[in-house]
Amino acid sequence: MVRSIGIQARVVYNPAEDHVWCEVLINGSWFHFDPGLSRDKRFNNPGFYECPEPNGWGKELSYVYFIDADGKQNDITKTYTDIGRLIVQVEKDGQPVKNARVTIESRFLMLNQPSSYSQPIFYIENRTNDKGICTFNLGGNNYTVSAELGTILGYRNESIISLKENRETSVTLTLSSFSLLIPIEYVITTLGVALTVILLVIEIISIYKKSRKKKANVNT
Repeated sequence: MVRSIGIQARVVYNPAEDHVWCEVLINGSWFHFDPGLSRDKRFNNPGFYECPEPNGWGKELSYVYFIDADGKQNDITKTYTDIGRLIVQVEKDGQPVKNARVTIESRFLMLNQPSSYSQPIFYIENRTNDKGICTFNLGGNNYTVSAELGTILGYRNESIISLKENRETSVTLTLSSFSLLIPIEYVITTLGVALTVILLVIEIISIYKKSRKKKANVNT
């Protein structure tokens, strides 16, 4: 909309709390702009989402970003909320785990709107370094933090934490139990699709063979 009148704009994402808005570039600076809000609140009002009702939505924002022209995700959470630092240590058999996949899920909507959100919302991941550590800068909120090592089968553990703004919080996840790392529903669906494809191929081969046989009989 604003681009049509010559104003540069970008889309801003807040998937963990299920909202998207815009920022517009004016005189070299980016300003919050949410066309879904009332006219008196939509421009240059970055604190609206965390402002208590009725002046705002009373949310606790977790992570806010935009995607640039190169497809890179750029963190701008600090524009919209104070942040805390989360340090995740992943271990196995008493040793740090390198390149473990660490994922963060926001529990805000699940806890505050359970009729609409039955599970935490996944929105960011990172990999551990040589010391088995990775860090996240996030808004104050309740999170499910999980670590995985493997692809389909492997090791996994998770913890629920409360991150405070302007503070540093550390959590250690120990990988001990060997398990399935993808949802069983996905496995069942994938196997079902694979079985359907196999049966379809068998049917095509059968039809082809019958066609060849019929053609051979006609020729004789």
